Amino acid sequence: MLRWLIPEGIRCDVGFGVASFLSSTTPYRAIMHSKCKIARQKIGEFGSSASFRWAFRLMAAFLPADLKWRCQLRRLCFYMIIEGAFHKLHENLLMDSFPREQCEAFLVGHMAMAILLEMTLRNEPYPASRIRLEKPYAIAEKAGRKLRADLFAETPLSGKLASKQCEAYGIAQDNWFEVKYFRRSAKSKSGISRQKNARRIATDLLRLCVLVEDSGSGARFILSVFENEPESYVALKTRDNKERHWLRQILTPGCHEICLNFSEEADIFQVTDDPLVLNALIDVKAFIPVQNELPGLYWGYLCNVINFKLSLGDQMIIHSLEKAIDQTQSGRDAHLQVARKLIGGLST
Repeated sequence: MLRWLIPEGIRCDVGFGVASFLSSTTPYRAIMHSKCKIARQKIGEFGSSASFRWAFRLMAAFLPADLKWRCQLRRLCFYMIIEGAFHKLHENLLMDSFPREQCEAFLVGHMAMAILLEMTLRNEPYPASRIRLEKPYAIAEKAGRKLRADLFAETPLSGKLASKQCEAYGIAQDNWFEVKYFRRSAKSKSGISRQKNARRIATDLLRLCVLVEDSGSGARFILSVFENEPESYVALKTRDNKERHWLRQILTPGCHEICLNFSEEADIFQVTDDPLVLNALIDVKAFIPVQNELPGLYWGYLCNVINFKLSLGDQMIIHSLEKAIDQTQSGRDAHLQVARKLIGGLST
């Protein structure tokens, strides 16, 4: 009996061993481990996933029929699209022919092109249809305002097992982006308030936590790019010289737990009269130049908001890997009430 599989970027865990396949950007090989001995067999080198798929099907057809197969289909090649695109971003920025004309819209376009490139390299059909600019927040429209995410990208995941494993790394199918670009200009040292720039990042955090209405399948990203060291653009300390740990951690690579208590911030941060506290688990990726004396360099930070708990008075919104935002009618009503209270201060 022929065993027809569809191993397009898939790792198949077989009863007698494991066949591990590399991504579509490298030659395909299979290394099979037997209980008695290790037999390494080169299946072939092909230029496309389609040719490899048929080669593997042909191999599977001639395997002994009494072998017990246990296949877990995992489309591993799609798991790190966003992170891969982010690490191509500084190359796109450095190759821009008109660096003085760059602005936030340019950055959004560069990130969209990087995501498109990542999907194309993985042979995703019609990748442009999965990327949208200025996507409206549905819950903002329900609250009476038309607010939009700077960028939205849908990355395909297949199978419940694959989705759960992806969530363990903060990877999701729907990806929402708020983007901030800080230019090097004569005004950046004096005219532009660093307190206002810090407030813009805090507002982006609130927008992603309050306005993304999903059932656990959404990832939230803050993309910040600076034309100089971040300290030149954002206030890492309050006016009474207290450290803003939440902002420092957003601009530090690694996994961090942050706490943003708006009652401890300046009046410019206030979006409501009720006590507002945001606790979140974030994962930050960054590209930072080793030599910062050269002109035309960029500092980039991709902050993935994995878990969060937003407290507004006696109301609360919770999102985590174990507990998504409540999608029952009562949960949606409570979420909408919080959005209506904060919507006036969520414009950036």
